[in-house]
Amino acid sequence: MKKYDVVIVGAGPGGLHCACHLKDSDKSVLVLEQNQKIGPKICAAGLTNFDVEYLKPPKEILRKKFVKFVINTPRDRTELDLKKSPIFTVEREELGQWQLSRIKNSGNIKIRTSSRVSKIGKDFVIVNNKDKIKFNYLVGADGSNSFVRKHLGLKARGIGMTFVYNVKKKFKYLEAFFDPKLFSTGYAWIFPHETYSSVGCGCNIHLIHPDRLSKNFSQFLKNKKIDISKTKRLGWPINTDYRKLRFKNIFLIGDAAGLASKLTGEGIYAALISGEEAARYILGNKEESSAFKGFLEHKKIQDEVSDSLTESSKFSEVLEEAELELIVLLLKSRFIDRLIIKDVSKRFGIGEKHEK
Repeated sequence: MKKYDVVIVGAGPGGLHCACHLKDSDKSVLVLEQNQKIGPKICAAGLTNFDVEYLKPPKEILRKKFVKFVINTPRDRTELDLKKSPIFTVEREELGQWQLSRIKNSGNIKIRTSSRVSKIGKDFVIVNNKDKIKFNYLVGADGSNSFVRKHLGLKARGIGMTFVYNVKKKFKYLEAFFDPKLFSTGYAWIFPHETYSSVGCGCNIHLIHPDRLSKNFSQFLKNKKIDISKTKRLGWPINTDYRKLRFKNIFLIGDAAGLASKLTGEGIYAALISGEEAARYILGNKEESSAFKGFLEHKKIQDEVSDSLTESSKFSEVLEEAELELIVLLLKSRFIDRLIIKDVSKRFGIGEKHEK
């Protein structure tokens, strides 16, 4: 039976980033990935300038750069200037392989693919129903359907559902579509890549059942004359129900921890910074970093505004449709400053929960 100081379950952005911060340390690390290949994932695959500045990937991974972001509502089309804060589309496989290359030759890190964790004990995991591996620390980086989270008995109370098609049609702009009748407080998107475009939608399953969301999305695609006959629909859940990072000697990071934003669904930066935070603790830095504290504060504000939109029964009664579209537009934008969120919440009476 083998033993490692740290076993990381999941080789996504968070798991690999956690391992990167543990490389060349005195900790022996095993990264377990259930898939045969590291990197590919169903994802719109967009990186904000904030993500890029934090991760610092090579320029060749940043395939397309967008300095304009188009936001659509049933009544308006607004172009946002992103020259100071561009968005990049990437191929998730390339991103994963680059992250892997940063740790592949580290003497203290071993990586296993095609390795599914089938059981978790107090200080061990069973892999592929046969291999028993002991650990001092376990890091759950295994996504929204996290096996590690289930082992801890944590049900996800906040789940968003997304559907996406990778279509051959090329689009010029990065776009988001806000239509309360189709997506409630969710939205649809178009993320152009070099040889295809990611066209998807997402919403809280407590607002729109996945079956209904699927039908609404089909209507959206029909309205936009987007042909999906030669492509397969993909889907994945987004976990936004964060409790905490550490549970004794077990950590949850990224989507496994529920760190994705309820407002935007963004999760890559959350995975990266939480992976680093788990590594810091394992290496002896027991105090929460100011960067992670700041991230949690911002997530809390976003989540509370999202909850206010979801729970406020007076919302649809008091506000006209145009006002609803405006508020959704403002609150859902990933570029919005937290002070603007507070101001809009207070002005329209939907942020009482946060203001208290």
